[in-house]
Amino acid sequence: MKSACRHSVAALALLCCIHACAAPYPTEDQLRTAIGEVAGMLKSEALELEILDARKEGLISQPLRLLRD
Repeated sequence: MKSACRHSVAALALLCCIHACAAPYPTEDQLRTAIGEVAGMLKSEALELEILDARKEGLISQPLRLLRD
């Protein structure tokens, strides 16, 4: 009987979690907005933050790609 209850609870847990999915990666605008908000909060706490934007610095001209061996 204990085994049947355990299997039932496990099956119920799987059914409840079947639609769970990970959050998507943020877009570039969302990421920049979040970084700006965090930078503002840090400044209000008298903490310094330096972030370099590789695209604005001219270090990259293309978006990141998956590199394969």
